[in-house]
Amino acid sequence: MSALPTLALALPQQVVFSGAMRGLAIGVLAVGVILIYKSCRAINFALGEMGALAAALFVRFVVNWHWNFYAALAVVTVGGALIGAVLELGVVRRLATAPRVVLLVATIGAAQLLLYLQFVLPDVDSYDAFPTAFRRQWNVGDVIVRSEHLVALVVFPVIVAGLGWFLNRTKHGMAVRAAADNPDAARLAGISVKRVSTIVWSLAGALAAVCTILAAPLAGATTAQASSARSGRRRKAAFFMDESITGSFALPARGCGRALVGPRGRFVAATAQLTQEFLGVREALGIA
Repeated sequence: MSALPTLALALPQQVVFSGAMRGLAIGVLAVGVILIYKSCRAINFALGEMGALAAALFVRFVVNWHWNFYAALAVVTVGGALIGAVLELGVVRRLATAPRVVLLVATIGAAQLLLYLQFVLPDVDSYDAFPTAFRRQWNVGDVIVRSEHLVALVVFPVIVAGLGWFLNRTKHGMAVRAAADNPDAARLAGISVKRVSTIVWSLAGALAAVCTILAAPLAGATTAQASSARSGRRRKAAFFMDESITGSFALPARGCGRALVGPRGRFVAATAQLTQEFLGVREALGIA
C-alpha cells in the first residue's frame, strides 16, 4: 500500500502578531468609510488616495526637509483633515441632491486627482525604510516586537476609543449620529447637516493620514513605496473587503475587531506559498 502524502501547516506567532497590527490599521481606516457612508450614503473611493497622498507628503517633510517626526505627523494630519473638508465642500455639497451613484463616481474622480498630486511632488532625496517615531525591538517569546508594532498597539486602539467617546459623549458627535440616523429630523432639531458632513469628511481625512503613515512601516514599506500609487488602491481593497465581512458590529468594536483581517491575509499568503512548495515536492517525487 502506497503512503499518502500529508501536508503539515503551521501558523507562526510572528505572522499572527504582525497581521493583527496591520489589521488594526485597516480597521481604523475602515471607520472613516463608515462615517462618510453614514453621513452621505455614498462610499468614498478617494479615501485610500487621501492616505497615500498624506504618506507621500510626510516622507518629503521628514526625508527631504528634515522635519521632526511628530511635527510632520501633526502637520500632515491637519492636511488630511483639510483635504477631506475641501472634498466635502467642493464635491459632496454640490452633488447633495444628485443620485448617490453620481457622488460615488465623483469620489473616483477625486481619487484620480489625488493620485496626480502624488506624481507631481518632488522626488524623494533618499530611498530608505519608512520613517518611524523611534527604532527599537524586543523579543517576546518567539515574537519580535518592533517600535512600529508598539506604536500601532497603543495608538490605534486609542484612536478608536477616542472616536467612540466623541460620537457618544460630545455635542458634535451626537449631532453626527443624529444626522446619520435621520437627516430630516436632525434639521428640524436645528442641527446643520451640511456642517456635520464637513466634520465627518475632515475626520475621515485625518484618520486616513494617520493610519497610512503609521501602517506603512508595518508593511515594510520604504520611502520609495510610500510615493507609489499602488498603496492607496491596496488599502481601499482591504478595508472594503473588511467592511463587507464585519459590517454588523458597533463602531468602536469594528475598529478593534478588524485586527483579524491582518492575520487572515497573512495566513492566506502563507498557505498559498506552502501549497506551491508542496506541489513542487510532489512533482519532484513523481507523486500523482
